[in-house]
Amino acid sequence: MNKKSIGLFLLSVSLVLFLLSSSLRLTGNVMAENIQSNLSYFYIFGIVLFTLSLLILISRQSLDAIIIPTGPSYEVGKERADRAGEEYKKRGSKILLISGREENSKGNTQRKVIYEELRKYGIKPSQIKIEQQSRDTLENVLFSIKKVRRFGGNDIGIASNPSHLDRFMQIINEGKREGIIDRNLRVYRLETRERLGETVYGLFANLLNRYKLRRGLEGARHYEIPKWIKTIGNYVFNLFSEK
Repeated sequence: MNKKSIGLFLLSVSLVLFLLSSSLRLTGNVMAENIQSNLSYFYIFGIVLFTLSLLILISRQSLDAIIIPTGPSYEVGKERADRAGEEYKKRGSKILLISGREENSKGNTQRKVIYEELRKYGIKPSQIKIEQQSRDTLENVLFSIKKVRRFGGNDIGIASNPSHLDRFMQIINEGKREGIIDRNLRVYRLETRERLGETVYGLFANLLNRYKLRRGLEGARHYEIPKWIKTIGNYVFNLFSEK
């Protein structure tokens, strides 16, 4: 049971105690003095539970997992790791998942850069997990969520730039609609700085993502983006990234 569930339960109990206390007090003139005293205890106990429930509900909820997708450069990956590390210090998290396939698994990989950055925040190696099969944002979502759910993940943060997170949410919402992703899954946007290149690229990438999703998640997975679109997209990204 998470904090929110506990808070709602205590709130419900406190309201029941208030109702019982109020309704029974209506017959207070014909009740014994010791019963009146017990009603006062009910009322006080209700106030205590009500206050406690509010404190729990307004406190920041801890995250079950934080997903850090690898990015187009080491610098971007480091920024996402820093954003995840900052959120970890504020809220805590059971696991932090680095998601993304890298062709060159030797030397100074982006996964290694992200891992080393997370360790600077005091995150234990046992808390850092790797998902290394996903090739794009769609697979980032499907493979990463499947992996974190094994650890009981229900409240998940994703660290990336805003337009990239928009694509994540498009895919997650479609997955919930199709019943592939649990509707109870709660996703928190952990936004990083967005460069001009990422914004411009995101405009086209988000439109293409919506186009792919018109066939559902399974259809989108098997959709091959034409090479000329990839070439133009990479050119636009690199062109505006220099500005």
